[in-house]
Amino acid sequence: ISVSLNLWDLGETARIDNAAAVSRRVAVSGNALTLTAVADTATIANVNDTSGPLFGFLANATVPADTATVAAANFSVGNNSALISYLLPDGVTAWNYVANGTNIAVTVTGNFAQLATGGFLAASAVGPAIVTATPTASTGTFTLAPANTGVAGTNTLVTVSFTTARTASMGTARTFAVAAVGDVVTGADVALAGNASWWVWGANASQLMTPYFTTNSLFLSRFFLLNTGSSSVTYSADCLTESGVTPVYGAARTGTLSANGLTAVNASGICTFSAGTRGAIIFTVNAPINTVKGNYQYIDPVSLNGIVVQLTRPYNQANTTE
Repeated sequence: ISVSLNLWDLGETARIDNAAAVSRRVAVSGNALTLTAVADTATIANVNDTSGPLFGFLANATVPADTATVAAANFSVGNNSALISYLLPDGVTAWNYVANGTNIAVTVTGNFAQLATGGFLAASAVGPAIVTATPTASTGTFTLAPANTGVAGTNTLVTVSFTTARTASMGTARTFAVAAVGDVVTGADVALAGNASWWVWGANASQLMTPYFTTNSLFLSRFFLLNTGSSSVTYSADCLTESGVTPVYGAARTGTLSANGLTAVNASGICTFSAGTRGAIIFTVNAPINTVKGNYQYIDPVSLNGIVVQLTRPYNQANTTE
């Protein structure tokens, strides 16, 4: 809110003392309640986890620290903590979420596959325990009460954690977003835009897949894996099937890719199926994605007709990993 003042000499039709109007700002408005979510990229799925490749996390000391089973990320809630202190309509009293708020409904959006039972938790640096809802496949929610934040003029750290069930691979990349809605006494609900790329997971491995391959003995069915790295690396494979069909694994389910070399693996050596001859496959390789490439090939040995397809990266994995 501003006030403008013009002083005119009516005889001269000109301003007195000033070439332009004098303007003074007398009030400014804004959101006293804020959510700040700095990107956390420290969480790494561990291909060498003792329960299986990418079943757990790589432990680190980056605050908030991750363990082999639990990963965590922080965001902060600002209670009138900006350089400008926002006041109540009386023009004197500082706005305070503890006194002038009801709740902050927080939503975390992302991939919650392989979450352990009760494994989605939130904790505030202030106040009592936070009750969290059991997430759906893509959304987890919880509520911050006024008792969960500090007094006016402070920022309160909130930690969200994910405990893995360690029963299957979590993949090589995930991104979680965070946002909230603040319910306040002094006006309408306030949408708190957090960060759409708040918690970004990586991996110390790479994955390659194809949605179709065959184990039909009438065809020559093979995978070709190229390792351009200077060291040999290990791989493991998971075969995916249609409903009612189970994979039967062979010795080639795991193996080693030689350094600076090409490795050919027969499809039937990796797995066969309890019914039928078709399925999908995901290779997990203990190496950065920029050093490993792969193709799938099947050929009819009589007609010599066949296909060659490039193995693709699931989960929109970036070109490099840590």
